[in-house]
Amino acid sequence: MISLSASTSYTSGLSSLEEIRPQIVILNAEADLPSDSPVRSHLGDAETICGSNPAYLPDWNTPEERDSALQFLQFLRDHCVQPAPASQPAAPSQNAPTPTSPTHTPAPTNP
Repeated sequence: MISLSASTSYTSGLSSLEEIRPQIVILNAEADLPSDSPVRSHLGDAETICGSNPAYLPDWNTPEERDSALQFLQFLRDHCVQPAPASQPAAPSQNAPTPTSPTHTPAPTNP
């Protein structure tokens, strides 16, 4: 099971990661977690998801938790809408259904 941690703020949530011990850590930006944070040693390498958000699978996960977390990351990779540049509308993910244009059949003409 994956759940969200309800914290009073993003910053306070970051400061209590080792206490909360989530299965997945998804940050707004890599710089949000200081390089000298004690949690860094548990996170390993980030995987970028949903545009530019770094996601980590901490080493405190059990094998079952890690499997669940990997499945959730795969879901995000498959279904997360990628942010578009400010001048363009957001693009759907690769596997998301896209609307189709109605076909237009010209009306028959009489000679």
